[in-house]
Amino acid sequence: MTLETSVGTFRWIENWITIPDSPLGRTNGRTHGVTVLKNGEVVIFHQADPAVLFYSPDGKLLKSWGCFPGAHGLTLVEENGVEFLWLTDESTKDVVKMSLEGTVVSRLAQPSHPACADGSCIPTWVAVAEERFGGNGDVWVADGYGCSLVHRFDRDGNLLGTLDGTEGGGRFRCPHGLALDTRRPQPEFYIADRGNRRFQVYGMDGAHRRTFGEDFLNSPSLRLVSNPARTNFRVGRMKGKGLRRVFSTARIPQSPMPPAISTCSNGSPAAASQNSSVCLGPGDGSALRESVGYS
Repeated sequence: MTLETSVGTFRWIENWITIPDSPLGRTNGRTHGVTVLKNGEVVIFHQADPAVLFYSPDGKLLKSWGCFPGAHGLTLVEENGVEFLWLTDESTKDVVKMSLEGTVVSRLAQPSHPACADGSCIPTWVAVAEERFGGNGDVWVADGYGCSLVHRFDRDGNLLGTLDGTEGGGRFRCPHGLALDTRRPQPEFYIADRGNRRFQVYGMDGAHRRTFGEDFLNSPSLRLVSNPARTNFRVGRMKGKGLRRVFSTARIPQSPMPPAISTCSNGSPAAASQNSSVCLGPGDGSALRESVGYS
């Protein structure tokens, strides 16, 4: 399949990879997380055993590990030149920081918040105020499928506070995804307030900055600012045993495959919505609207 857009022509590659065969992979196998390491390896997080899959750029499976039946959020971070993965599981409610070899580095406890007292917190995503971007190591966790809250922990796992949206644009309804935007002098956190069809933006101190998107989003999942120097960006969602890849020799501005991650050629964030991908400009997101439908 060829995708014609206003910014270029992209080639859709079917069955770019195969996934390890497992009972859970056959009955479920849904994929929410994809990222690319510094060495070019593609990491996929899907609801199966093994759940974390590492592929070469040409689609060869290099290694795999971990059983995460509710695999959801995948966040790549770097500390002193070493890469780690923050993973969330909507079934086990785990929020863990893992080495690339599959060792648990740290694990966050259920937040000590009154709304979570009955264990109803269901984490969906993590974003980190990374020190390499001027942050202090705080870990933000989206409680998207449980209490519709965003919890903020310090680097040692102590709960610092909880956002519910009322301090900003209004009460969250499924804050599904989180990401850190480092393009500005002061980095910002974007919260995909899915049920309200918008993004709420906060500073690293937890102060609300702005809200936007209700006029052109219908179900935002997450957004990501990636390295604008990368010319190839892979994005996929498991279906059966194959992963599809979108490829271009030019920088890819967005992908028609939600829920997923994408990027704009100028480094602007891309919001994956349920039936379109919207390229957001560096201001309030309204400057660079670009939608590509999918079937």
